[in-house]
Amino acid sequence: MLVKCTECGQEISDSARVCPHCGYSLTRETLPVDEFSRCLRKQRVIATILLPSGAVLALIASSIADLVYPEWYGVVFQVLAIAGVAAAVYGAIWHVVILFRLWWHRI
Repeated sequence: MLVKCTECGQEISDSARVCPHCGYSLTRETLPVDEFSRCLRKQRVIATILLPSGAVLALIASSIADLVYPEWYGVVFQVLAIAGVAAAVYGAIWHVVILFRLWWHRI
């Protein structure tokens, strides 16, 4: 597939690391800017959904784990609470990383 060099505008192969016309180093993603920004925005939506849903799962599972007797199913709710906290933390970190990538690429 042919893409345009961002420096000189000549058509080059998408697998080229250096433009054969001007010598510009092609270190950025080979996706067009529209596809790249669309992909990052989808990831941002997923991370935004993951953060509050993980927090809600952690709150609900921990409150149920406190109510049930300390048998095997109480442990299941404690594990769900830990998984919810992990999902919320992962969603928050992922969201910040995506915002940084959007800023870095000025999309």
